[in-house]
Amino acid sequence: MTVLLFEYGHTSIGSWDGKWSGSGKVYAKEVNLTKGLKEHLETLGIDCGNGKNHTFHYDFKDGWACDVTMTVGTKTEFKEIMKHSQGFLGYDWMIDSILKYGRILDPSLVNQSEPAGIVGNIHIKSGFGTQNQDEYFTPILSDLKSGKYNKCIVNMKPNKNKASASIFVDGDQLQADVEHTGFSIDQFLNWLDKNESMEEFEFLISDSKLPTWEVAKNVDQND
Repeated sequence: MTVLLFEYGHTSIGSWDGKWSGSGKVYAKEVNLTKGLKEHLETLGIDCGNGKNHTFHYDFKDGWACDVTMTVGTKTEFKEIMKHSQGFLGYDWMIDSILKYGRILDPSLVNQSEPAGIVGNIHIKSGFGTQNQDEYFTPILSDLKSGKYNKCIVNMKPNKNKASASIFVDGDQLQADVEHTGFSIDQFLNWLDKNESMEEFEFLISDSKLPTWEVAKNVDQND
């Protein structure tokens, strides 16, 4: 049985001493990936292929912020993680929101007293259900086209007095801005692919957590 593994972690700690009592602990939960749920998530631009990983960001706006990471796999693959899980800290509503709306919505926009759709009792209040990816992604696309995320990378050729310059999209900064909307970078790229020519942009998104120019250097050396 394919399942979705959700893992919770803080990206910003707002306590007075900068510490979180949950540091070092595992907070995870599994959800069975049914055929209907998979089809629904894919309409939201979330790839549910085995091994796929998506990160959703949420800012509590009080100095605290978190990431909820969703990974597609099997119960066997996640057995060790779930063995050490301490629950989900009462943030199951974040999982519900991701599964139904493809992002983590602010609780103030959610009325949990009414029956709802695909998972749990979650229902968008009147007026908020019309908010979609176009509304969030169009301004980011405008910034992308204006050059906000452009980064010039100069590569020196070994033993040669020559340098080459390339313009790339700073994928790390773009990813941060996209995740601030509650959507994942994969959802944005899928949306972009449907609405624009992807050939117009050269992305460098650092899975290795290296600065963009370091990634570019490694790519250049491997070519």
